[in-house]
Amino acid sequence: VMTVFWIVKATFSNPAASNQLVISCPEVVSGGETITCNVYANVVDTTVLSVNANYQFDDVITYKNFTIDNNSNLELYTSSENGFAVVSMNGITEDTLIGFLELTISDDVQPSTSYNIEFTNVEYSDSEYQMISLENSNTVIRTKNDIATLDNITVDGYTLNETFDKNVMDYTTTVNT
Repeated sequence: VMTVFWIVKATFSNPAASNQLVISCPEVVSGGETITCNVYANVVDTTVLSVNANYQFDDVITYKNFTIDNNSNLELYTSSENGFAVVSMNGITEDTLIGFLELTISDDVQPSTSYNIEFTNVEYSDSEYQMISLENSNTVIRTKNDIATLDNITVDGYTLNETFDKNVMDYTTTVNT
């Protein structure tokens, strides 16, 4: 008796990536904090010679600085509270960390509130010196919640020796050994 097994070999992949500018910021922030967001150029099937974009922030977010990644082959052409432009004489041909956007969060932010950070008017210049308009890119940050109290505490299978009180910090339980 002879048995034959056919093994089907397949390749699975994510949907095709696209050229885009990506911003990555801390998800949770506090009022008065200065945060640093990483800015990436995702590059597909082209050579990018320059990247530029404008910023758009909610009112509680203030531009502080934009710097390029020192390990890249990029040069900072311009940077201001309105946006940035970087240039690469060698060209960017793969996903690349472009730089760092520093932002300050206002002291008077509302707790547990989401705020938007967006790149608008995003453009790449390709090796033929043609401008390629890209989709706007954004991320959302959320402020920390200022409520730090418990309304209950339990230990599965055991009883606390003390009655719960939200102002009590220490509890004990008895465990048979």
